[in-house]
Amino acid sequence: MPQKVVMALRVLRLRLPEIAWVEPPVHADLTGNGISDLAIVGKSTQSLVVAVIIGPIDSGSKMLWLSFPIGDPDFVNAACAAKASLAVEDVVLPANLDDAKPTRARPKGLRLELPPCDVLHLFWRADSTGFAWWRQP
Repeated sequence: MPQKVVMALRVLRLRLPEIAWVEPPVHADLTGNGISDLAIVGKSTQSLVVAVIIGPIDSGSKMLWLSFPIGDPDFVNAACAAKASLAVEDVVLPANLDDAKPTRARPKGLRLELPPCDVLHLFWRADSTGFAWWRQP
């Protein structure tokens, strides 16, 4: 793993020390700016977390994360959280979420798999205010 990525992940671990991060991270342009970002999933006893380090990747990169409560029946089952995995995917939004605003580049999305319980899809909001998600029906 490149040294800049190692340093960025070290900073993330210092910011969220209660989270056990699952490596390897995934790389893709998740924000539509044409620069590769880094994403990683992790968990604590109370939360499942997806963190995104905005590229270019180094120890000073902006870091965003979404947290999902473990054990809440509307969110993440604890047994399924233990098997969580993250993958890059093309963004195909449901009609009610697709605001059809063009971006400079077509960003990729993230697929958070929680087998056999759930699949969550994370995507960069077209208004560039952060990440949002939807649950696969």
